[in-house]
Amino acid sequence: MTDACSIALRNRSLEMWAALAVNLIHVFDPELIIFGGGIMGSADEILPFVRDYISSHAHTPWGQVKVAASELGERAALLACEWLVHEDVEKGELR
Repeated sequence: MTDACSIALRNRSLEMWAALAVNLIHVFDPELIIFGGGIMGSADEILPFVRDYISSHAHTPWGQVKVAASELGERAALLACEWLVHEDVEKGELR
């Protein structure tokens, strides 16, 4: 059984992620927004909510923004860190 606090926290988090997505759409006008990381273990709850929110709140005269889960899963952040370290080594900033 899930308690009321957990439900409220989940709902607030979904609202914030969806609002962030709408803001990113209005600033950058992307065709696709990708959500990644371990939280995508709950993609079946997160992505439909975000898609519905975007559909109701985003202004995109050219069409609908696609929303998808990253194919990298939990490894996305680790792969990005590896790339950043490699860049710093090439610049001589990290030895």
